[in-house]
Amino acid sequence: MYRRRLWMFLLGFGAVAGITSGILSLRHGYGCGCGGGWNRRAAFESRVADVCVQAAERVHAGKGAQSVAPIQ
Repeated sequence: MYRRRLWMFLLGFGAVAGITSGILSLRHGYGCGCGGGWNRRAAFESRVADVCVQAAERVHAGKGAQSVAPIQ
């Protein structure tokens, strides 16, 4: 009887702790709580914007896809 209650308590506590941890990690940027996820996302968006601008400049200059630089 006591074992069953102990297991029920531990499983319930684990579920609540896991859900709380997931919500907090989403709120604070997917990581250590320092906003690292948002910084990575901003860096990725910046990189995509740079690639799009470079592609538009190549097309505008008439070079097309022949002068594609390797991605670093």
